[in-house]
Amino acid sequence: MPRGQDAPIRAGGQVDPYIQQSLIQGKQQANSRLIAAMQEAGATKRAEVASATQIKTTASQGRTQRDIAAGQQEGADNRAAQAERGRRADQEFTKFMEGERQSFETEQSSLVREQELADREDQKDYSEELQRKIDARADLSDLMARKETRAYR
Repeated sequence: MPRGQDAPIRAGGQVDPYIQQSLIQGKQQANSRLIAAMQEAGATKRAEVASATQIKTTASQGRTQRDIAAGQQEGADNRAAQAERGRRADQEFTKFMEGERQSFETEQSSLVREQELADREDQKDYSEELQRKIDARADLSDLMARKETRAYR
């Protein structure tokens, strides 16, 4: 009996059972190949979506980490700037107080010299007036020292 392509498809009005089985197997194989191709296409699509999602997630995490790092750096910069402003304000205050102290000491020395001169020349009233000024300046000096101490607390 001839087989394959040489075999007659119909024998006595019916499809040859071997050919019928071959056709069914061909359809099943084609169906299986179609299902496999669809599954492979679906798996590829899922892999692409997963990859894209992972890339987006990684990029998002990277942006988040950069934002956090930028925020931390900005905070550090702000703290450094605030510290620098404080240091400069302290320097200005110290410079101002030193100038005031020098001016005060110069005036105090001048008053002391005038008082000594008045004592030598027997100008008692003027000497007493100068002593009051010296005492007032000493009180002022004490007050300034207390304020300066409070300013650094």
